[in-house]
Amino acid sequence: GEMVESVESVTAPSPAAGAAAVQEIIVKLKSGTRTSSENLHRSLGVSKAATSRSGRFEVVRIPDGADAAGLIADYLASGVVEYAEPNYVRLAAWAPDDALYPLQWHLDAVDAKGAWDVQPGGTSDVVVAILDTGVAYETYDVFTQAPDLAGTQFVAGWDFINGDAHPNDDNGHGTHVCGTVAQTTNNGIGVAGLAFGVSVMPVKVLDASGSGTVATLADGIYYAVDHGAHVINLSLSGPGVSQTEADAIAYAYDHGVVVVCAA
Repeated sequence: GEMVESVESVTAPSPAAGAAAVQEIIVKLKSGTRTSSENLHRSLGVSKAATSRSGRFEVVRIPDGADAAGLIADYLASGVVEYAEPNYVRLAAWAPDDALYPLQWHLDAVDAKGAWDVQPGGTSDVVVAILDTGVAYETYDVFTQAPDLAGTQFVAGWDFINGDAHPNDDNGHGTHVCGTVAQTTNNGIGVAGLAFGVSVMPVKVLDASGSGTVATLADGIYYAVDHGAHVINLSLSGPGVSQTEADAIAYAYDHGVVVVCAA
């Protein structure tokens, strides 16, 4: 389980399946290198690379028929690469939805009522970023705001799947997670949120199927930190130890941001 979503359990996909699901690798050049990434990619037979939105790394598409491990080894052998690794898959970690407050045992487990006596639900100047499938936080286009988020406060987020400023939820997982954290509370609807007084920053890093990649997740973490998040929630999991992911989490830690993730 995890601090803000105590009822969840996680079943991670097998590393082999996850690693093979995305035919991409992440490449980060050493700082100060004089070799252009374009020349490096061209020399290895890779014609096109996408730079991350944060500008901290590049995502390279593995050419058809190419061996990912061999290509990674070639990048590392160049001497100008800090790291090269598979762009691992990350998947939403599902949790059951308790229907009634008396069944929400996790609130008692963290002494929520005691905390509410000190500061009911937290304050709006505390920003919690939900990095997930998005949140049903607004009525926009084909999306409708979830009724029990009508009283929840939101700050601007970003959709890294569709590349726009409307991180709406086309899966449902992110909305559930947001409700666990900050669902409108004491309104006679549904269940209670743990920190219902905080502001939520929805950041969409997982698609409609609940799937994303390390590259997208890392960009989401950099975005959340740079735009004022105090807490980042990652209710997701997946195979592979990623330096890209580790760098992003270290960046959050170094900026005093609490990162809470599925276990």
